[in-house]
Amino acid sequence: MSRHPGEAEITGHRPYSDLTATRHVPIEQEVTAACMRHIDRDRHDVTTPSKGRPTRAVSVLLTGAIAAGLALSVAPAHASTTELEGSWRGRGTERATYSDRAVFSGAGARFTYGRPGDKPLVGDWDGDGRDSLAAHRGHFLFFRNQLSGGDADVTYYYGRTGDVPVVGDWDDDGRDTVSVLRDGVLHVNNKLRGGHAEYTVRMSQSAALGRPEPRPSAEQRTRTVLDRYGCEDVVLEMASPDLGTAVGAAFWEETPQRIAIDPQRVDDLEHTAAHECAHMLQFRAYEEYHTPERSAGYTLWPHLDTLTGSTGHLGGEKLADCMTYRWGFATTGSYTRDQQWCAQHSDIVDALLAGRTPHPAPTPAVSPEPETRTHEQRARDVMDRYGCADVELDLGPLPPEKAHLVGVAYWDDVPQRIAVDPERTRDLERTVTHECAHMLQYDAYVPYAKPGLSPAYALYPHLNEITGLDRNLGAERLADCMTYRWGFAPTGSYTRDLAWCDEHSDAVDALLDRRVPDPAPAVPS
Repeated sequence: MSRHPGEAEITGHRPYSDLTATRHVPIEQEVTAACMRHIDRDRHDVTTPSKGRPTRAVSVLLTGAIAAGLALSVAPAHASTTELEGSWRGRGTERATYSDRAVFSGAGARFTYGRPGDKPLVGDWDGDGRDSLAAHRGHFLFFRNQLSGGDADVTYYYGRTGDVPVVGDWDDDGRDTVSVLRDGVLHVNNKLRGGHAEYTVRMSQSAALGRPEPRPSAEQRTRTVLDRYGCEDVVLEMASPDLGTAVGAAFWEETPQRIAIDPQRVDDLEHTAAHECAHMLQFRAYEEYHTPERSAGYTLWPHLDTLTGSTGHLGGEKLADCMTYRWGFATTGSYTRDQQWCAQHSDIVDALLAGRTPHPAPTPAVSPEPETRTHEQRARDVMDRYGCADVELDLGPLPPEKAHLVGVAYWDDVPQRIAVDPERTRDLERTVTHECAHMLQYDAYVPYAKPGLSPAYALYPHLNEITGLDRNLGAERLADCMTYRWGFAPTGSYTRDLAWCDEHSDAVDALLDRRVPDPAPAVPS
C-alpha cells in the first residue's frame, strides 16, 4: 500500500472526518470530565497531566471524542468565531477568540495568524509556561511561540487531511505537541516534527477512555516495518555486537540476510528499519551481477554513484533515504533530506523499489582472478603501504574484552601492534588501514607524552575539541576520513559523511603527515 509522507497506516474504521474544531457546548458538557487526561506511554494507563491546566476549547471536543471512543457527528458551527482558552500570559486561564478570518483576540492582544479557514490549536509549544497558537491546515501545522502574528517558528506536516488533531503533553516534558486521531486510533507524536508516530494507541469503545492496548515491543515494531516493505524473510537481530558504533546495519551479503538495529541508540526505530530494508532491495536489484568471487554490491555501489553523480557510496545511501521517503517517512534520513534531489532521481528510485537495476544498466560483472594471497599477506600489504610497516600484526579472534570489535590498534604497546579478526570483518584491508590511521594519529601526538601518560591523553580530547565531538569520536571519524583519502570509498562505521571529511580536511592533512592539527594544544612541561 502506497502512502503519502508523514502518514501512519491505520485502516478498517470510519474516519472522524465530520468532527470540527469549533466549540459545541452540548458535546463539550458531555465529555468535559474526560478531557483532562492523556496517555502515559510507559505505564500505558490514564493519568492526570502534571501541569493541570484547563483543556483548551479546541482540544475539549477532540479529546472528548477519544474519551467516548465514538465517531461523534458534530454539525459545522455557523458562528464567526471559535472560543479558546489558554494560559496566554502565564497567569492562569483566560478566554480568547479566533475568527473565521484568522484573527485572534484576547489577553490584551489582537492579531492575524494563519489563513481564513485554518483551525486554531492552543498549547505551550516551547515549555515557557505560556500558551500560544498553532494553525492546522489540511495535514500541515504552523506553530508560533509568541502571542503575536508573524511567521511560524516551526512548520511541518503530520498525519492525513481529515485527521483530528489532539493537543497534549504526552510525555510530561513540559511541552505540548500535536497527535492525531484517526479511526479510533491515536497516533502519538512527542516532538514538533513530521514523520511516523512514536507509537499508536487504539481507544476503547466504551464511554470512558479505558486502558489502551499494550505498546508493541521494539522488535515487534521493527518486524512490522520489515514485513511491510519486502524484508519479511530477513533475520532480525536487536542490539547485535556486529553493529559497532552504527545504530543499524544491513548484512545483505550473508545467507540468510540479516538486519541489526540497536533500539537503545536509534532516534527513529521505524525509519532505521526501513532504511536498512531499502538496502536489501537495492542489493536484490543487482543480484544478476553477483559472481562467485564478488557480491552484487561490487557493482551496486559504483553504479549508483555514477548515476547520481556521488562518491563514496553516497549514491546508494541517499537513494535508500529516498526509498524510505516514498514509503511515508517524511524526514528522509541522515544522508539526504533534500526531497528535490529525490524527485530528480525518481526513475532510479522507481526501479529499485520494483527490484530492477536502474538504467542505463552497468556492464555485466566479470569474475576477477581468484585471490591467492593469505589474510596475513593482504593485511601486511596495506600496512606497508600506509606507514605501518614496523607495526606487528595479530590475526585471529580478539580477546574477550575486545570481542565486540573486528580490529583494534594497540598503539601504547612496545612494539606497537594491530589485531584483526579476518573471519568477522567484511573488508580486511579497510579495517587494517583504519587501525593504521590510528597509529599515525598516535605518532603525531608523541611530543605530548609525559611520564606515566601516553600521547593519547592529549590526542583524544584535542581531536574531540577541534571536531566538536565527544566520547573519542573525533579520532574515530578522522581515522575514517584518513582511510577515505587512501582510496577506501566507504568511509567506515563512524562517518560516511564525506562533507564532514572535507570540512575537517586540514586536520586530516596534518594527521596523515603525523602532525598535530592546528590550533595545537600546549606541550606539557
